[in-house]
Amino acid sequence: MLNKLIQKLDVLLKPIPYKVLMLPAILLALAPFSPQPHLLQKLTWLIEAQSFAAVDVFDVFFHLSPTLIMLIKWASHRALFNEDQID
Repeated sequence: MLNKLIQKLDVLLKPIPYKVLMLPAILLALAPFSPQPHLLQKLTWLIEAQSFAAVDVFDVFFHLSPTLIMLIKWASHRALFNEDQID
């Protein structure tokens, strides 16, 4: 079942080049550029143990979404590559 999911993810994400994902990943990770990027602000909140609202959790996922898509693409490709090496 997991292999089918990995194969579907690979088929879905294979046409998207890494270069296309890198620009939005970098821009959204650093946005807004001033006074402080949201991800850095939220990380500071976590370190200081400040409370999070639901919108803050959504904001973190929004800013990390292109990076997460790149990681899923890389992991699915790597899993399929390793599976081919074992067979």
